[in-house]
Amino acid sequence: MPIFSFEKEPFPESGSEEFYFSTPALTARLGEVREAVHRGHVLLIDEQASGKSTMLDNLVAAQSEQWRIFRLQASGQQSAKALLHDLMSAFGLPIREPAAAELRDADTLLELLSSRSQLAVILIDDVHRLERDALEQLAYLVRRWQAYGVRFLICAEPRLTAQLACLDNDTGLPDPVETFSMPRFEHQQVSDYLHMCLYRAGLVGDSPFDSASVALVADRANGLVGAIDSVARELLNASGSDRRDRGVHGMRRVPAALLAVAGLGIFLTLAVPGPSASQADKQARDRAEVFRSSITLAPRESIEDTRNPSATADSNPP
Repeated sequence: MPIFSFEKEPFPESGSEEFYFSTPALTARLGEVREAVHRGHVLLIDEQASGKSTMLDNLVAAQSEQWRIFRLQASGQQSAKALLHDLMSAFGLPIREPAAAELRDADTLLELLSSRSQLAVILIDDVHRLERDALEQLAYLVRRWQAYGVRFLICAEPRLTAQLACLDNDTGLPDPVETFSMPRFEHQQVSDYLHMCLYRAGLVGDSPFDSASVALVADRANGLVGAIDSVARELLNASGSDRRDRGVHGMRRVPAALLAVAGLGIFLTLAVPGPSASQADKQARDRAEVFRSSITLAPRESIEDTRNPSATADSNPP
């Protein structure tokens, strides 16, 4: 955005380069989730754009040597069979038929990891998108692999709670399961995040986000870290358009002074607020007319005598 002298877009669309902005609350929640995984299964339930997927990214990046993490993305197109196939691929195992053969392969792998004191952690994102048969399949696998100490960390939007409640007791998730949500960004954290994004984008000069703008972003994003970029981008584009408009059209050229030289008015145009062009021109013409009517010119001869006093003396000698 040239109007702000950025080197790159400070609030890019999804899929562009991103960076992780940590807060004390996010760091604390990451630690809490890690500890909960050691104790049992974890549900990370929160709204879209709350930062759940980013939390998984950091959990993967910070995994210990005792962890073996397998990550899977859920979708509405996954049947129960497709979900199992995708899990086999995440394990690095071949897809086989029938499904019982795949399950035996998975059992063997997970039992081997357990014997080596390695904790198998299966991260599955967007589980709320699964249809009932796939969700029941997932719950079955959670129960089946408990014998090998496998941990499931399931990320989803809040509607998953109602979906799980609809499952029968013998088809639902086993205990223990701990549930977490994502911390929200407060005003100061939103301000720090915005300024960091602007700094990384190469901002020169003052930030376009004052305290009121930051408060507006925080309010509209509802503290959701994933919603800040889109709100900030919208406000920044609006601010840039407004600055361009004011730069071109914000000042009107109006007559501001009238100078008289030899009975003629010269108009000096200044870029200051004033009346409309037609009103200003009429006012200027009226002032010029008053100025001209106030001047009484002497006869031409008198003017010439004034400019050349010697002419009269020569024509009328004593």
